[in-house]
Amino acid sequence: MSGAEICFLEAAELARLIRARELLAEETMAACLDQIERTNPRVNAIVTLVPELAIRDARASDDRLREALARGGDVGPLHGLPVAHKDLAPTRGIRTTFGSLIYEDFVPEEDALIVERLRRAGAITVGLSTRRGKPATPRARATRISSVRGPETRQYRWCTAD
Repeated sequence: MSGAEICFLEAAELARLIRARELLAEETMAACLDQIERTNPRVNAIVTLVPELAIRDARASDDRLREALARGGDVGPLHGLPVAHKDLAPTRGIRTTFGSLIYEDFVPEEDALIVERLRRAGAITVGLSTRRGKPATPRARATRISSVRGPETRQYRWCTAD
């Protein structure tokens, strides 16, 4: 199966293939990182990418699966799936900007509850996705760290009630 095919599988199918050891988590992560490298310059979907950490965690995930299967155990339902958390969720050890230059260098020491639960279920963090939506304050609007662009490399415009 090609890397592009891996990237466009549904999550449930991808999880099944990893659990059946028909795909490795490391192979899946490498395919996702390649896809991000190809498309992110156009769409700016990932604001913080952690490829070395993602590959290391994918290898560890493959090891945990092998050990669990050897002893008749089980792994989490999202075991080995690459996940990009929204840049609004504090993610331990990974720069989390909340979409603002004010937090450009913020690296949280704890995970948000959603990140903690996804990790516990076996998901592997690939990075943090760009925050889309209208900034909450004028100061936040003036200090945006990035914005998502559409397929034609245009910035999405905020919806207004003009």
